[in-house]
Amino acid sequence: GNRRGTKRSRCEDFNTAWQALFESRWPLLDNTGHDDLVTVDWQQQYWEKHLQEYVSKQLQMV
Repeated sequence: GNRRGTKRSRCEDFNTAWQALFESRWPLLDNTGHDDLVTVDWQQQYWEKHLQEYVSKQLQMV
């Protein structure tokens, strides 16, 4: 059978979940810069922002 659609759908569901998590944690960030035609890897965006925030806090403590 053709399972490609199922896997793609599941992956898109996870990306939507990461997007929701990102937007719930940083609701004031302007996310409108993302073009709807470009696929955004929300998991990567989330962890990049998380690490950036962590490093900034650590630098403030020094």
